[in-house]
Amino acid sequence: MDYQGALLYLQQVQAENHKLSLANVSRLIETLPLTGKNKEKITFIQVGGTNGKGSTSSMLAAVLTKAGYRAGLFTSPHLVCVRERIIVDGKQIGRGDFARAVTMARSHAETAVAAGRAESMPTFFETTLLAALMHFQERQVQFAVLEVGLGGRLDATTALPVDLALVTNVSRDHQHILGRRISDIAAEKGAIARPGVPMLIGCRNSPRAGKVLAACAAQKGAPLYRAFPAGSRLRIEQNGSAYNCHYASGTKEFAFRLNLAGRHQAENAALVIKAVEILRNYGWSISDQALRRGLAELTMPARLETFPGPPPVIVDGAHNKASTEALASWLRERVNKPVSLVFGVLADKEYRAMSKILAPLARRVFLTEPPSPRRLPARLLKPWFTGLEVILEPDPGRALEQARSWPDMVVVCGSLYLAGLARELITRGGKNGRKQVQKG
Repeated sequence: MDYQGALLYLQQVQAENHKLSLANVSRLIETLPLTGKNKEKITFIQVGGTNGKGSTSSMLAAVLTKAGYRAGLFTSPHLVCVRERIIVDGKQIGRGDFARAVTMARSHAETAVAAGRAESMPTFFETTLLAALMHFQERQVQFAVLEVGLGGRLDATTALPVDLALVTNVSRDHQHILGRRISDIAAEKGAIARPGVPMLIGCRNSPRAGKVLAACAAQKGAPLYRAFPAGSRLRIEQNGSAYNCHYASGTKEFAFRLNLAGRHQAENAALVIKAVEILRNYGWSISDQALRRGLAELTMPARLETFPGPPPVIVDGAHNKASTEALASWLRERVNKPVSLVFGVLADKEYRAMSKILAPLARRVFLTEPPSPRRLPARLLKPWFTGLEVILEPDPGRALEQARSWPDMVVVCGSLYLAGLARELITRGGKNGRKQVQKG
């Protein structure tokens, strides 16, 4: 397949529902040539959690690269281009390499199914994971950091023999799949624990989730580490657009700088610092300088990303209650004046709670619809923004264009799909709000 053929193939499998078993993808992974003659084993690190797992994964991969290791990174979802999901040493996979990796993943799966080693072809997520593994092997990465797609227990990344597992935090999201109670969601995420494999958890503000995760680790016989044990300290000081931070989980305090916007990123960084400590205990050489550089130099799209005006536009991927609270906290701290809000969500999200958090911060709101079949009709959001000037514009491109005609700062949020489209329209100067985010 060429690049366009690879995209077409992925579109054909993209609509598949989540498979309620790891058996098939496990068999596909078991037969992959993940190690070869004269090639060292890849060290896999799995990162789960409700919020922050993408940022934490990217931070950790950046630190490993700064330490001199060849580091692969697999994340999801993508914002604009599916190739965003596969990164080596901070560089997105090229079109030719992506086409080759997807072709190899498809061929491998077809052979396995024909031979009876697998029951069915992989889903979209499983195919991109297999392609990432193929690419990582080809590039001879030493580390592969894998972000969990959804949950943990049945996520395809859990089929891999990881060497370190992380859970950033637990809050309500994907409740129709993971359960409505925090304890249920934590159990799904805690299922990434494996016998003898160290498991690191954050959950700074959720003791109940922490207890469930600890129980999961104990049940599986996984050594448990906490980023925020009793007596730990995390101090965050604003320094211009950046943050100077000090983290201590024991007797040693570590000072670092973050250029990523939002105080919540310091908690993700603390998790990375603790993960590095664990890796050092297992013999990996990672200097404090590499750790500081990896954290300080990382930038990420659609994480409180600012585009200069007039008016300035903030694009953020906040798509559940907890991430919306983090966005609101940053707006109160850094903006502290009413904004023009461009807001659209998927139908399965906590849009009532998200609307309640955002409404006090807006002067006017442009209710729109993310480019996804799962989008919530914009009109259903209107009752949650009473007392504000509300403009219904289902087309997100036109909603953004209208919002930018006012002098107030524009904030785009509610969905990663919406965030991805908004930054594509801003950076490319496009106006078609229905562009497909699958494009490469």
